[in-house]
Amino acid sequence: LRSAGAVRLGGSLLHVAACWLTARLLFADEPEVAGVALILACAAIFRIWEPVGLWLQAENRYRDAAGARIAIRCAGDGLRLLLILQHASIHWFAAAFLFESFAAAVLFAWLARSAASAAAVVTPA
Repeated sequence: LRSAGAVRLGGSLLHVAACWLTARLLFADEPEVAGVALILACAAIFRIWEPVGLWLQAENRYRDAAGARIAIRCAGDGLRLLLILQHASIHWFAAAFLFESFAAAVLFAWLARSAASAAAVVTPA
């Protein structure tokens, strides 16, 4: 899991830099576009925890992995619905996407910690 997280983190940082630089080059007259691109690209940083879902599935904890993904998706969709009803700007939608990725990272980190501690209790030392 640490290797997968490290590879994802490195790729995410390159992704953020490439997205921001590309937006700055292609839309030099519109710094707002680069800002939105940067916010959206930063969500990739929080996705370093997604391999935890795969690990949970490998450990036959499908319910935990699926439940986490469903909960995050429903919360994100609910937030976007509220933003639509409030006629929010694109910046708020980008921030909501970033928040959804952050919430998923927190949830998967918590699941990884609880699964690891449960495995330590079951496995004799």
